[in-house]
Parts: sequence; structure tokens; C-alpha cells
Amino acid sequence: MPGVRPARQMEFEHVFMQQAAAVEALGVTLASLPLIRRDLAAGRLVCPLSAVTWRAPDYTMVLSAERESDAVVSAFRDWMLQVAAEEPSALPTA
Repeated sequence: MPGVRPARQMEFEHVFMQQAAAVEALGVTLASLPLIRRDLAAGRLVCPLSAVTWRAPDYTMVLSAERESDAVVSAFRDWMLQVAAEEPSALPTA
């Protein structure tokens, strides 16, 4: 995201490890709804995106409720929504 630099970056070898890191308020992650349904229902994770349409293969952004009001997380969420709303041909390439 332009203009935002993470304080640190973590990489995990398995999706369950990244999910656990988000539950522990270590950051934001993209996750598949079937894998996080229980954590969402229990309030261990929250989705900062409103009006999300859930489909099994989709991913959504989730984070610990403790980080929900973090300004950097909010800026990242807003940027993700902006990029997702753009035409596919306008998306940046690697």
C-alpha cells in the first residue's frame, strides 16, 4: 500500500499459523471464511469490511478485535477496498 510501511512483516508456512497470529493481535490476514467461521462467531476475529458477500472460495480480511480501531489497519482496509473496486485491468501487476 503506497505510503504505509509495516513495522514488521511476518511470513508463515501454513494458513493456520497466520490465523493464530491474527487471533493474537499480531496483524491482519486474508483468510477463507470456512476456516475462520468459529473465530468470527466467538469474537476472536473481526472483519473490518462492511457488506461482504461470502462465497466459499473467497477470502476476507480479518484481525483481532483489539486492532479494529488501529489507524494503520483502517488505512490498509480502505486501500484494499479501493483497489478491489477498480477495474481488473487497472490493478497493479507484480
